[in-house]
Formats: sequence, structure tokens, C-alpha cells
Amino acid sequence: MINFYKLLHNDKDIKYIVDLIISTVSDKKSFIGIDFYENHILVCTEIAYKLAIERDANIKNAVIAALLHDYAMHDTKKDHEIIGGIYARKILNDLNFEKDDINTICQAIEHHRDGILKYKDKNDLIISDADAISYIIKFPFFEQYERNIHPETADDILMDKIDKICDIITPGGLDLIKKDCERIKGRLEENKNEKSRSKRLFRKNS
Repeated sequence: MINFYKLLHNDKDIKYIVDLIISTVSDKKSFIGIDFYENHILVCTEIAYKLAIERDANIKNAVIAALLHDYAMHDTKKDHEIIGGIYARKILNDLNFEKDDINTICQAIEHHRDGILKYKDKNDLIISDADAISYIIKFPFFEQYERNIHPETADDILMDKIDKICDIITPGGLDLIKKDCERIKGRLEENKNEKSRSKRLFRKNS
């Protein structure tokens, strides 16, 4: 089995897509930067690679779907999964991919936020699981982002995100992150309680 990083650099189609993503997110106009690529897209892709092996799926298709699952976020924050499927279809058509592979990859991108709530397809669930698992693995990255953007409500936003992850992830995927999810939610709940105590104390002393 080819090493993950060798696959990224030795497969000409995958290398083209990697270079395209890096170039796109590095543009000053992009909503996401190279740090997002390194902390989420690349991590998600390696997880998808491992899950594809474990679940006997097409490895190349899983890797490409993971690489492109958030590609549209460079210029849109709304419905990025649907727009991402449109972008991916054009990229893969330009690379002369087979129609069936294009449909499989684009469907996985379009439904990576649905998980088991809506779709049961093996390829869709690999990307959905990989996306969820990578969020927990790299939680400090996402936590810092939310605290910078929404300092007052970050704890609630983050807890809601984890609840949604637990709703859509497969049972096998949840087993991999359940303890981490519980630990993170416990810490976020402590943060909320501490803030509430501080506010009550401030009002009492005012």
C-alpha cells in the first residue's frame, strides 16, 4: 500500500489538486488560508485515506473528495458543500476522470455534512466521518478561531458543533473520538459556568 504522503506527491491528478488548493487558499482574497489547509483539509484527507483502506473503498476517490470537500470555502461561506461539488466536477472533468468516479467524488463532497442522518453510501460516510474526526483532532485550531470571532458565545457555538458531529458521524467513527468529545464538552461547560459565576460576582459587587 502506497504511503499517504507519497500518494499526494506521486499521483499526478492528486498532486495537481493539492497544488491548486494551496495556490487558491494562499491568495489574499481567499476566506481561508494555508493554515486551514494544514490544520483541516490535509488532516481530513489523511483520515479519509485510512478509512478508505479500513472500509475497502476506492482510496484515490476518497483522497480527492477529502481534499476538495471544503475547497469552495475559499470564496463562499454559504452552502459550500453544494458549490464545492460544482467546483469539483469542473476540476475532475478537466482532468478527464471517468464519469462514475466524478459522480462518486462529487456526491461525497455534497453530502459531507449530512452523514448518517441522510446518506448511507460508504464513500459519502468516509468523507463525513473524516471531516468530523479531523475537527476533533484539531479542535484547538477551531476553538481559537471561534474565540477570536465570537468571544462571548464561543463555548455555545463549539458545543453545538460537537453535538452536530455526534449526530452525523457513524458509530465506528464516533468510537474513535467519543472520549475526546466528552472531555472537550466538559471543559467548555466549565468555561461557561466560570463566566456565569464571574458575571454574578461582578453584578453583586457593582
